[in-house]
Amino acid sequence: MTARVLMVALDGADGTRLDRWSADGSLPNLAKLRERGLAKAMSAPVGVTDDGLWASFQYACGLGEHGRYHYLQRNGGGAFDMAFRAEASRPRFWDSLSAAGRRVAVLDVPKCAPPRPINGVHLADWMVHGRYFDAPLSYPEPLAAEVVGRFGVAPRSLCDHPVPCPGDAEAHELIANLSTSLERKRAAALHLLSTEPWDLFLVAFKEAHCAGHAFWELTDDGASEDASARNLRLGDPYRTVLTQLDAMIGDLVEAAGPDAAVVIFGTTEMEPNGTIEHLLPQIVSRMNRRLGDTLAAKAVRRVRGRLTRRNAPPPCELLPYTENCAAFRLTPRRRVAGLLSPAPDEPGRLADAVAEIMRGITDAETGRPVAASVDRPSAQLPGGRSETLPDMLVRIASGLAPRAVVSPSLGRIEGEPPDMRPGNHALGGGVVFLTGAATASAESVGAIEDLGPLVQRLLA
Repeated sequence: MTARVLMVALDGADGTRLDRWSADGSLPNLAKLRERGLAKAMSAPVGVTDDGLWASFQYACGLGEHGRYHYLQRNGGGAFDMAFRAEASRPRFWDSLSAAGRRVAVLDVPKCAPPRPINGVHLADWMVHGRYFDAPLSYPEPLAAEVVGRFGVAPRSLCDHPVPCPGDAEAHELIANLSTSLERKRAAALHLLSTEPWDLFLVAFKEAHCAGHAFWELTDDGASEDASARNLRLGDPYRTVLTQLDAMIGDLVEAAGPDAAVVIFGTTEMEPNGTIEHLLPQIVSRMNRRLGDTLAAKAVRRVRGRLTRRNAPPPCELLPYTENCAAFRLTPRRRVAGLLSPAPDEPGRLADAVAEIMRGITDAETGRPVAASVDRPSAQLPGGRSETLPDMLVRIASGLAPRAVVSPSLGRIEGEPPDMRPGNHALGGGVVFLTGAATASAESVGAIEDLGPLVQRLLA
């Protein structure tokens, strides 16, 4: 055996298709794992980003406990900064395994802080979606250069940028580059797996994430006739990528040995993208006026900002988030133009007012409501850092990118929709495949944050 526990993460792989295509045999290696063990759906908070999911995975706790909802969040000084910088001392689940003397290999788990010393190896940001660093980092430090020198750099991809579905020539290049990146990481993983017996061997692959963003309009069940024809012409790129990932899984499972406990998981579901990000600045500006953000209140905020050297926020502030959600920080306006504390029930009244306004916004052309859901993460998700989460999260209806919206309270708002990725993350927390000793603890796995504790129990 070369690994007691083999864990393979399929970043952004659509859980519905992994489940369906493993059940019908289209993904034969996942089908074998399913027959030997089981497949199970996982849940996730509404609208959670991949940054939030990967923080939940590595820290083995929910969103309200770790507080990371986006890669950019306010730091202690009030400025937006990379969220991981505030997590330098937070232990990952593999750190506790390392401290217990287990040999651990962690290869390209996305959204990690810089690798720290562990009893084993950790390579970060070689070939991932959404790099945090300009170049791969590792522990031990020479490992990154060794891996890149032996197996190659990350090929060009459209993974990190919101772009429309590429033309045929660029699509063929993207498909080829995803195949190349998958093969390079497969070769590196098999090499590292063979170097010694590992207690935990953990590797993540980005290719399904990139393919889902770029090609989802070709693969969606409701794809147009033109999209279906183009999908056929391109060779069904999303299915091709999942098929290649399935073959790689077979290689890794065989290399890990017959007694290895296997944990394979996809992190999310995918759906047609939707956005109103081009309209949100106008929506928030009008909403704040509606909520009583008067010229006098703004003047008071400016004075308070000069006195405290920190700008006081308006009632509703737009936070960085993904294009298919709108995230808000809500600050109850102070009575007497900001000089006294708010009434005890004012935060709830403000949230109710914002929710009512957002639910009332519709596509001017179709009358379709813009908001698929309105949630309050900071109040609904438990944990010691829940207050850092958005106070309100509005999930935009799938496939909707209106040129104009109308609202009973805000009026008509217009703007040109941006180019955007055809696919984006949907409701649902993906799927996990468990075999061997891992199946005995399947009932304890309901979300991505449960996977680390599962491994800890297997290696106790």
